[in-house]
Amino acid sequence: GDCVLIVSDVAIAEAVWVLTSLYKVDRGNVAQILGKFIARKGIQCPNVHTMHAAFTRFQAANCDFFDCYLAAIAKSSNDSVASFVRENE
Repeated sequence: GDCVLIVSDVAIAEAVWVLTSLYKVDRGNVAQILGKFIARKGIQCPNVHTMHAAFTRFQAANCDFFDCYLAAIAKSSNDSVASFVRENE
């Protein structure tokens, strides 16, 4: 039978961190590559729409991926996000 790989949001966030921080891959490339990865046949990402929205934000904003992920979750449920990040850091 067919095999399906279930990829959690945490695993994707960790992959983003490793690729951008350790390997210095451009955030736009990371967003495109991982966005294509979670859309592939045989890959199941439980929150695929939220992850795609987070990748879109990650490409456009100068924010950590996790902040973009939280913003995507908040938008989908009409909530707000509070951050402890200071503007001039």
